[in-house]
Amino acid sequence: MSKVYLVETDNGEAYEDYFSSVVKAFTTYRAASEWLISEGYEPYYEMFHGEGRLRFYWEESDEYMSDCSFGKIIEMELEE
Repeated sequence: MSKVYLVETDNGEAYEDYFSSVVKAFTTYRAASEWLISEGYEPYYEMFHGEGRLRFYWEESDEYMSDCSFGKIIEMELEE
């Protein structure tokens, strides 16, 4: 079996305002994380239900509004 790493981003909103999509697929975790960083996302580490995970955060703001996005990498095994 081979693995694929999907990059999913969301708009940082909740409930009915929430939107997420898979934007890219990579063959290595490193390539996926490098792409997120090159797009301006900053990595951070969080604990979720006792398990640590790496997430990514992007924010742009000016004097009128702020826009943010979260990114994560999803590991999936492909059946051949």
